[in-house]
Amino acid sequence: MAELFGALGRGSRKACVFAASAVMAGTALVVSAPTASAASCGQVGVDRQPGQGTVTASALARRSGPFTSCTALGQVSKGTKINYYCFEISTAVNGNKLWTYGEVAGTGQKGWFASAYLDDNGASLGC
Repeated sequence: MAELFGALGRGSRKACVFAASAVMAGTALVVSAPTASAASCGQVGVDRQPGQGTVTASALARRSGPFTSCTALGQVSKGTKINYYCFEISTAVNGNKLWTYGEVAGTGQKGWFASAYLDDNGASLGC
């Protein structure tokens, strides 16, 4: 079951419960994990969750999309608070494929942040 949860990504607990029920009932189940191709530069996330985290890197780029190749819209410093909206699975940064869409607290500046550099690994609900 841990492997299934890992394949589905964060925020997929209901899917895992459904999968476990199907397995126990002897039903075949085909599961497809989210892919990076669903996201693009310029993509805007939706505000799906209340929550806030803190930047842990000395400088973290705020990007136009959840890829290291997307345009950097600016940088935020260590200790900056980010209001979380949602996450996508995309390009790995330090082995972490999660990217959080959010807003720099108190500024209205929105963008994508590599979750590897957020103190609690970023948003917990998918976009």
